[in-house]
Amino acid sequence: MNKKTTFIKSTEYMKNSDWGKGEWLNEPDMHAIIEFKYKNHTCILTRNFAGSWCGYVEIPIDSKYATEIEQDKLNIHGGLTWNSKRLPLTIQLSSDHSNSYWLGFDCSHFGDYSPRLDKTFGSYLTRMLFPNGDSFTETYKTLEFAKNELIQLIEQIESDKD
Repeated sequence: MNKKTTFIKSTEYMKNSDWGKGEWLNEPDMHAIIEFKYKNHTCILTRNFAGSWCGYVEIPIDSKYATEIEQDKLNIHGGLTWNSKRLPLTIQLSSDHSNSYWLGFDCSHFGDYSPRLDKTFGSYLTRMLFPNGDSFTETYKTLEFAKNELIQLIEQIESDKD
C-alpha cells in the first residue's frame, strides 16, 4: 500500500489565535518579519519559537558597539542577546547588509509571558520552575514594546557617537 505523507506548512499551525486570548491576537502571526528604518538604521522584529518578540538593529561594522566590551554599556530589555555580523538564519532580507553588524534582544526572559510556550507546555513548565507551588507574574511584551526598545537602543547608540 502506498501511503502519501502530507506536510503541514508551519504557518498553518502557528497562528496567534492558537495561543488563546491575549494582546497577540491584534499582532502579526508567528512568521512575520517586520522591517523598518529609524535614524538610518535597519530594524527587524520577528517572533522566536516561544511566540515572543525579538528585535535586531543594524549598526556599522566599525561601530564601537560591535565589540562586547562596549555593548555592556547599552541598556535594553533583558540585555543584548544577539551580536553578530549576520542575522539569525530564519531572517532573510532582500538588500545587502554585508558591511553591517547586528545587535538584538528578545522578550523571553523570566517575567516575560511567552504565549506559544505557555500553550505548548502550560502548567508543566510552571510546576517544573516552581515545584513548591510558588508563583510569579508574567507580562506579555507587545510588538509596540519591542519596537520602542529598538528605538531606545538606537537613541543610546546615536547619542554616544564619537
